[in-house]
Order: sequence, then C-alpha cells, then structure tokens
Amino acid sequence: LHPKWRRFRAARTVWRQGFLSHANAITKWAGNNPIDWPRMIIGHLPGAAAARLLSRTWAVPATGIAAPRPRKSRAEIVLDELSLSICRDDDIVCFLPSTFHRMGQTRMSRHKAPKAGPNHDKDAYIDALDNRKPTLGISAAWDP
Repeated sequence: LHPKWRRFRAARTVWRQGFLSHANAITKWAGNNPIDWPRMIIGHLPGAAAARLLSRTWAVPATGIAAPRPRKSRAEIVLDELSLSICRDDDIVCFLPSTFHRMGQTRMSRHKAPKAGPNHDKDAYIDALDNRKPTLGISAAWDP
C-alpha cells in the first residue's frame, strides 16, 4: 500500500491515513474508560472524517461538516447509519479524494444564493444551513 493509506481490518476497508491518524489521536485522548467517551461527535474537515470513524468505535452518533471522503472501498460498515455528513455542493473538499467513498448518510447543502469562492469554512456552512433550500432534508436536529 501507498504510505498514505492504512488498512483498518475491522471494517474491511482502506481509510485515508491522515483521517485514521486523527481518529487515533482522539481515541488516545479520550482514554479507555467508557464513562469518558463522548455521547455525540461533531467535526469539521479532518474532524468530520475522524468523527465518522469514531462513531462506529464508540457507537455514538456523529455529524461531519465539510466532510471529505474517508474510505477506499464500498464494503458495508457496522454502525454506518450513526454517521451524518453535511456538505455544500460548492465545496470541493466534500468530493475529495475522488477515488474514495463517503460513509453513512450524506446531505448536500445548496445555498439559496450561492457565493463565489471555496465556501469551505465553518461560517460558510452556518450561512448555508441558515439559508438552505427547504427541500434538502437537512433537519435542525438529528438523532439516528
């Protein structure tokens, strides 16, 4: 394998190495005691990818904002339904790496009046969610 990829055998897929490393650092920080583990995870960009990996580790819901594609294969993943990705249709990061696949549910946000530029930062996502088209199916609260 290329050094940027690493097998995560429990899921029978190949994860983007940087995202797996980020999730591993969070796992070490949280420790081994389940009482210290989160009940929900929210992340942006690398945090979004890590949140989706960790949602299955800790069996908790996760929301990834500006979520890149974290996995190489399309194999079924246990507890995949706990993961929600919110992406803007004008944010290129949500479509990278192009040969990788999304996890869980994905909701594409489409702004009523799109703006020029990358639209990747948190403020662009807050603005898009506040001004989204009502038919996109992105609810104000999410509980899988």
